[in-house]
Amino acid sequence: MLRMHLEEQLFKSPLAIETLDLAMEVLFPFTEFHDTSFDLFIRFTEGKLTKEEGQMLNALGIRF
Repeated sequence: MLRMHLEEQLFKSPLAIETLDLAMEVLFPFTEFHDTSFDLFIRFTEGKLTKEEGQMLNALGIRF
């Protein structure tokens, strides 16, 4: 939400946006998203994705 707010401002601060991106990159491995995405990747490589998981990934723009 913060990044979207910064992007919407008339006077953008590229340094603030870049710093926020870096912070999200550093924090990502400590989130549940990291674990979940890794689990999905493992199931994908084993050919064990459910139809619903495949549809969700397609909806997110992830092609496989």
